[in-house]
Amino acid sequence: MNSNAYLNLNNQKRSGLSSTIKNCIKLSLIEEKSFKDWYKSCPLKLKNWIDGNGFKPFSGSVLLCPDSKLNISEVFAIVGNKNIFWEIAKIKKSLPNGSYKVFPPKNNNISIYAVAWALENYNFSPFVSKEKISTLFINQAKLCIEEKNLKEVLPLINGVFLARDLINLPANVMNPEKR
Repeated sequence: MNSNAYLNLNNQKRSGLSSTIKNCIKLSLIEEKSFKDWYKSCPLKLKNWIDGNGFKPFSGSVLLCPDSKLNISEVFAIVGNKNIFWEIAKIKKSLPNGSYKVFPPKNNNISIYAVAWALENYNFSPFVSKEKISTLFINQAKLCIEEKNLKEVLPLINGVFLARDLINLPANVMNPEKR
């Protein structure tokens, strides 16, 4: 059995990252400690939406805001100060299918968010049919990042996904072929 048939070295689809930045939903990250000040500056309509949904500003919480046609127009997510990397993964789990562009609370490196998003998106699927794989990757939340950032993080993501795949592959698949 050839183990190369199960290893994928281009994991852009699996990562949940996209360089297509058209029609992305704004994902605004708000620091937990600055939520009260942010809330005070919100328009009344948004304050009513926040209060009406019983939104609590704790780390990892997500609020989906609709437009006039009830489509998601913006998402607000609360992040703490320290473990923002893992909070992005938690936030990703809470989001419905769609394309999102993150707006961090500070001028942080967007690559950190992209790697966290991709790590949360990992799944071991070398034995799943191609038809099922395509549906796995279509029905997911995607993070829209610029092409230069994608090129920066994709080698790291490919390496991590390869290592995870090698760990998860059964030993009988990893054995070298006898000649």
